[in-house]
Amino acid sequence: MSLVKAQCLNCGANLEVDNSKDAAICPYCKTAYIVETAIEQYNHKINSHGAKSTTDMIKDGIAQIRLEKYDDAEKKFHEISYDNPEDWRGWFGLALTEFLSKTNTMFPMNEKSWDLCPAEIRMHKETIIQITDYNKKLEDEQTNQMNLLDQGQSITPSNHVINKRGNAISELHAKLNDTESRLSSTKTTVLVFSAIYSILGIIGFIQFMHGRRIIGGFLLFATALALLGLLFTQVLGINYDNILGIHIANGLIPLINRKKSLMNDIESLNKKKDQESEKILLETNRRIEELNNLKACQDAEISRLENEYQQIIKKTGFASANEYLICILEKNIYL
Repeated sequence: MSLVKAQCLNCGANLEVDNSKDAAICPYCKTAYIVETAIEQYNHKINSHGAKSTTDMIKDGIAQIRLEKYDDAEKKFHEISYDNPEDWRGWFGLALTEFLSKTNTMFPMNEKSWDLCPAEIRMHKETIIQITDYNKKLEDEQTNQMNLLDQGQSITPSNHVINKRGNAISELHAKLNDTESRLSSTKTTVLVFSAIYSILGIIGFIQFMHGRRIIGGFLLFATALALLGLLFTQVLGINYDNILGIHIANGLIPLINRKKSLMNDIESLNKKKDQESEKILLETNRRIEELNNLKACQDAEISRLENEYQQIIKKTGFASANEYLICILEKNIYL
């Protein structure tokens, strides 16, 4: 039996197959495949890679990372992990690329991938987790800060009640203006008719004194009756048509009372409006102060995280976490 290199057509795993057989089953994905086709697939992969070793491909991937060409680096390491799933370097490089490119906040190495790593790499596991855990916490805090900022910008005084009061006050002012206009008109009308009735009364009195007692008495009686009617209507506010056919609407006393009532209502609503405005202002200031306190707490937490992070990086002996992570892979390619 002769074993040759082949590649599963389904999962892409590298296999060693008996070339004397026609078909076999992949031990990884349990998919049946044609042996000859799987061998051709492997040979095609080797030819397309230019017969590059895994180590050379890892070096290419690291070079792409240093050039910040993360998409190209990810393709390299993905290819390595796909072709050689038992090689820790492919998984570590793929996790490194995803982390540095911010595709993944955490360092996406599962326990199985860590178990594949040699002891020289696993000794860095705790530090790597601390670094990536810092990034996750920092991202969460920054997200919370943005949410608080949005909340702060959305805080506006709840002026619905105030606007409602304002509308009611405006309506009362309109009624007050109408009442004052009618009161002015009524005063003018009362003065005019009082003058007319007074003149008729004077004429009647003169006629009476000159011996024309019937005409004079009638004029005096009519004048007295008209003045009493005018007084009656202005006190009670009853509408009536006088003898000249002119309509006198409303009464002075009811209009004056209505004006006083409207002014009292306006004053009362203004007081309520001022009280409600003060309450809204206090509530708005309270919410703003609460948000400012939360922001201060978050700033303190971010500052604490940054100090811890600097201590972690200082222990690694590198200037930055990125350089530290890259060098872990770079210095251990040949393990």
